[in-house]
Amino acid sequence: MYRIAIALIVILCNLWNVKCVQFNAGRFIVNGFNKPIEPSESDFPHQTALLAQVNGTELIFCGGSLIHPRWVLTAAHCLEQDGKQFPTSLLKVAVGSIYSDLRGGQKLDVKETIIHKAYFESSASHDIGLIKLKRFVKLSSLVNSIRLHTNTSENLLGQTVYLTGLGFINDFSRKPERLRKAILHVNTPDKCFIDPTKDATQLCCTSTLFEGKACKVRTNRVVNGYE
Repeated sequence: MYRIAIALIVILCNLWNVKCVQFNAGRFIVNGFNKPIEPSESDFPHQTALLAQVNGTELIFCGGSLIHPRWVLTAAHCLEQDGKQFPTSLLKVAVGSIYSDLRGGQKLDVKETIIHKAYFESSASHDIGLIKLKRFVKLSSLVNSIRLHTNTSENLLGQTVYLTGLGFINDFSRKPERLRKAILHVNTPDKCFIDPTKDATQLCCTSTLFEGKACKVRTNRVVNGYE
């Protein structure tokens, strides 16, 4: 079995001002109902964190998946504000750390961002974007790319997927010190109020309260499955 990236959801959010760029006040991610499930350092080596400079401090505001030593897959809304792409000079990407302080990780500058051309023409679909790094990441047991799911004819209904991120873990905006994961399952579009006849770009993932969930998702948490 090999790990495949089959969808993106988002990680963190808050209200930030970066020069003239404002990061909208957020929706939150609440993970788990009982005890937290914390992955080991090598469980999700493709996990990345998007950083922005805020008053001289680097803050995590989104996440993504490393799909190539120089490319990161993330959500389109992590890369734009009010229809305009964020300047690449304001962004960095961190890899190789499961900790909120990013200790032990690599930080890389961003060369280019790409947003799906249909994203600005829709209300929720095509929320996908790419980040090209200025240099290649140094791969290791803690940093590696993940395979994209390309078999569009495969029936994913019922497949188990993992939601990972550093988002808020309760309604009081408490953040974890290290990466969290939750279990989701691919479900029928109607369970997520998606009309499959109008939009085939959406992937519906659901969970029980005991498994954990993404609550009012705003930025990028990463959903990965097994084939």
